Amino acid sequence: MLRQGYLRLKNLKGLLPKQVLFTIPKPLQAKKISGREKEDDMEIESVQCECCGLKEDCTQEYISEVKAKFDGKWLCGLCSEAVRDEFSRGKKQFGMEEAVRAHMSFCGKFNSNPAVRVADGMKQMLRRRSGDLSSSKSSSKKYSRSASTKLY
Repeated sequence: MLRQGYLRLKNLKGLLPKQVLFTIPKPLQAKKISGREKEDDMEIESVQCECCGLKEDCTQEYISEVKAKFDGKWLCGLCSEAVRDEFSRGKKQFGMEEAVRAHMSFCGKFNSNPAVRVADGMKQMLRRRSGDLSSSKSSSKKYSRSASTKLY
């Protein structure tokens, strides 16, 4: 069963109607307990991923579901998919706890020092550039500037 409601939007120079009809699927509706809505589960809370540090706004119910899946740790969507992938790979017999720990150590390497990440990025860029220059020297004979071309 769907619940309908109205959302008021700013009328952007006549481009949008003043009211837009929207529906809320049943799982997202607040649960009713003895005639009144349970508001505790529908309150939005800001949580931070314990792997990468990303902050998200989620309901308390969703936060508790994620923590139950990942041994009491809250993970963002990207990290939770990476942990599930690590868990399902099956190369090593990882339990969920070991998969979470492995992903947390992986994220820790990249989040520990932003200056190191910038330096590594510059190093990779220079390596690519130097590789491009060495390969372009042999091809520069094909594409040389004609004598009739003026620079200015």
